[in-house]
Amino acid sequence: MHKIGGYFFIYFFVAYIDNNFIEQLLNQTDIVQIINKRIPLKKTGMDYRAPCPFHQGKNKNLAVNTTKGFYHCFKCGASGNVVKFVQEFDNLDFPQAIEKISEEVGIAVVYDESNKNKTIENKNKSLYDITKLVNDFYQKYLRTPNPVRKKVVSYIKNRNISREVADVFELGFAPPGWDNLTKQLKDNIEELKAVGLVVEKEETKRVYDRFRDRLLFPIHNRKGDVVGFGGRVLNNQEKPKYLNSPESPIFHKQFELYGLYQAKKYTKNLDSILVVEGYMDVISLHQKGITNTVATLGTSVSKQHLKTLSQITKTIVFCFDGDDAGQKAAWRALIVSLPIIDTNTKILFLFLPNNEDPDSWVQKKGKKHFLESINSAISLSKFLFKKIKKDVDFKSVEGRSDFVSQIVELINQVNNIIFKQQLKQELANQLKQELSDIEIYFHTSKKEIQPIPEDYFNHQTEFTQPLTNIIKTQNNQKALTKAIILVFNFPSVAELVDFSDLKTIQNSEVLLKLLEEAELEPTITKEELLKNFKGKILARLIDLSNQKPINCFNLNNAQNELIELINQLKEQQNKNKIKTLKNKQNKTKEDELEIQKHIIKKHKVPRETK
Repeated sequence: MHKIGGYFFIYFFVAYIDNNFIEQLLNQTDIVQIINKRIPLKKTGMDYRAPCPFHQGKNKNLAVNTTKGFYHCFKCGASGNVVKFVQEFDNLDFPQAIEKISEEVGIAVVYDESNKNKTIENKNKSLYDITKLVNDFYQKYLRTPNPVRKKVVSYIKNRNISREVADVFELGFAPPGWDNLTKQLKDNIEELKAVGLVVEKEETKRVYDRFRDRLLFPIHNRKGDVVGFGGRVLNNQEKPKYLNSPESPIFHKQFELYGLYQAKKYTKNLDSILVVEGYMDVISLHQKGITNTVATLGTSVSKQHLKTLSQITKTIVFCFDGDDAGQKAAWRALIVSLPIIDTNTKILFLFLPNNEDPDSWVQKKGKKHFLESINSAISLSKFLFKKIKKDVDFKSVEGRSDFVSQIVELINQVNNIIFKQQLKQELANQLKQELSDIEIYFHTSKKEIQPIPEDYFNHQTEFTQPLTNIIKTQNNQKALTKAIILVFNFPSVAELVDFSDLKTIQNSEVLLKLLEEAELEPTITKEELLKNFKGKILARLIDLSNQKPINCFNLNNAQNELIELINQLKEQQNKNKIKTLKNKQNKTKEDELEIQKHIIKKHKVPRETK
């Protein structure tokens, strides 16, 4: 998130630095030399090690690799290149970090003289500045007496939200009308479009406000910057009931948690964090004094969410409704947790009665009863065994076989050796066998690899939903084919991997559709995945659906492999983009800025695979 935001800042602040200089600096800088000036590093094998400064750990979990030019903490997940480290450690923005590193290595910064003396116009504000202005506008509209705000004030009072708590969460009101925001910030339309707060009608090119006649919930990142908004209608007959900001350069749902900024600010000791599903759940619990509460933003719990939470708390409690939807949400959270969980983080699950959510339950029962309920939450391991045992006939041989098969597949996703061994011991206890007797279940024989059939990518016109705004990328057919085979064999991998970048990669329509369908239903069958296709595309996909992936025998392998394949596609795309822009005649200022952005992307560390 921060990295992406940093890239966007290039548009506004780094126009003065020469494109080639940035790449030269990154190539010539020794990351160990820079980091060692800030924290003492010790050579350990191929890496240099130190306690991580970002989560204040005592163990030497931070590894710095001078050859690859990146750092990674195996405890909190902090990672990046030398610029990212200096940005985070020294609390600098991107251009300041570039200048700081240049000073330390003794290389003079090379500026683009054609732009050096130009003044950045006021309208070229950072996106964070824009979202702050928007937030101020909507807050003011709620708090200033006017005829249209009465119904939203009434709604807030009926939900038992005090003025104080409304101020804590900076609640606002988007008034009725199509152009309130566009009139207020008429000089910043492009920035408003970039963060999705205004929408441009394709036919007429006219813009209008995204949020109209809605109670607004600003979404803050960990530093307190507003990155997006959620809006609730005041009339339950209108649809959709909730509307969220779209993904943008500063807002990605899989990274952000609603209420995390307030939880850190107003909770003295974050020994535990409660994860709920809605904005009002967070606010109602905060109102009752349960301030250590956060919510996902209309999406499933992601591995990025879990990594963020594990950096700041020892116990994560997922609180879901007791209905089928709540059970499914909890199960998805469990699946995502398995590869990430370690012995330092406890994950618990709390299920409320049917037709109750945290908001309604705390209103009925009060703070004391709700906290007592949290104390009765079940552990991840207990939920794991209980859920699968409930779904099979454990008294029959077939049912026990199915039970073992499902449990083994899930245990194999666990990377923490100690926790994995404890789960194996629990499986042995459930089966009333010795631990040594069940080890055979965890040895999966390698299956014969079948040849990959001819590519089908020339038939993409037969696919019903072709993408727009694609970047033509050569030599990506092999990676796409491998990825499609993975999805057919391990559909639940879609929940564990961020595949949003595929939207700009040529010929990825088929893979993207498969991942989107699998993300919605992780247990989807191959037949259900194929139903969206026809003609030659369908014929090729039927062939691929019968293939077995190379060197992938469990979900954890599949996750790592898919991340690697997506990184390959992105890297090839970026190389092609840089080449195209550099070869362009009569480059504009925008072209130069675009080159800078892609140069930085070229040097960023690939997404980690755990």
